[in-house]
Amino acid sequence: MISSSVTAILMTLGLLASPQPPDAADARLDELLQVMGGRAAWAAAQAVKVDATHYSTVFRLPHRNEIWNDFRTPRLRIVASSEEIDRALVVDGDQGTRRNRTDVRALTAAELTEQLRWWESNVYRTLHRLARRDPDLSVRMIGPRRLGVFRKDGVRLNWIDLNQLSEPILFGTWDSETGTIFGPLMRSPSGLKHPRWVASGDGTWRVELRELRVIDNVGEEQKEL
Repeated sequence: MISSSVTAILMTLGLLASPQPPDAADARLDELLQVMGGRAAWAAAQAVKVDATHYSTVFRLPHRNEIWNDFRTPRLRIVASSEEIDRALVVDGDQGTRRNRTDVRALTAAELTEQLRWWESNVYRTLHRLARRDPDLSVRMIGPRRLGVFRKDGVRLNWIDLNQLSEPILFGTWDSETGTIFGPLMRSPSGLKHPRWVASGDGTWRVELRELRVIDNVGEEQKEL
């Protein structure tokens, strides 16, 4: 029988094999995708439309926000409307426009960069890419309950805090440590699960989600507007 002290020495020298636990980050990711509706459902969702009501400290009235987002290529449209505002943002590849009522103008280079960064780090798009096992993304635990998502170049794309059921309760993008709070999950007709509401970590806005719907083609959807 090998004594505990000898065992410790052998393990230190690498001469005694020890069982290796499964990768914690991959396991938590599998659990996250499962509670969010399943890996297959998120892998199949190549574009979505989000319909929500936004409450913000910037505007007096709540407004409806409709977001069409293509996960495959930088193509998105955001329409915000209420009695107070009528605005739209369109991005298609390396071009974009912004509309305020009837006034339409092209996005500046800085605005386009900002919107492309928003699109790249959108949490629903990240879930889709992780579900498809995108080789350009990897995950690792960066805290007791925080799952970090990293690009191939090592840049952190997202982080997601999980509860004991592996449900998302807070997420962030890029190098920001100010997260967005996820409310309780609900299931969409497509099988995806999404939060009933989200709120900014700094208290400047909150959102009630009416619907998250999987769509086939953002371009075709936009023609109907």
